[in-house]
Amino acid sequence: MTAQQIRETYPSSQMLSTPETYQFGGGRYICSLVLPNVPIADETFNVHFLMDRTSSLAAVQIQRDFPITAKGKSVFNTIRDMLTQKYGAAVSDDDASNSSFAPGSRTVKWQCTNMQIILRYLITPRSGECRISIAYQKPQSTENL
Repeated sequence: MTAQQIRETYPSSQMLSTPETYQFGGGRYICSLVLPNVPIADETFNVHFLMDRTSSLAAVQIQRDFPITAKGKSVFNTIRDMLTQKYGAAVSDDDASNSSFAPGSRTVKWQCTNMQIILRYLITPRSGECRISIAYQKPQSTENL
């Protein structure tokens, strides 16, 4: 799927004035297209479409920052339950706390035939804020496909 096809499918998507760069799975991806205010679990999230160097869709990154970790934790649990209901049990559910993220941070992964889903709940220690992100990505780099 190309950016033009995404725009046709989601007319309310918006071009970013400055594209963002993401790196994962051994590849580098560019986001220049965002779909704002998508409702998930009674909250709104922004959807980022990540394109590979051939300008094909490689991943979808959904994220939102929450000012209160208790609220974020509740939303995270709801999304985890929704993903488990749709895709079955997660293949991993790991503590994501380290020098950058406070205890209670989590990374949960589901593996499907053509896609990996990664749900993250990351608490920033200094601010007490948290970020929830959901990544739908191909299970390998798309650079050499």
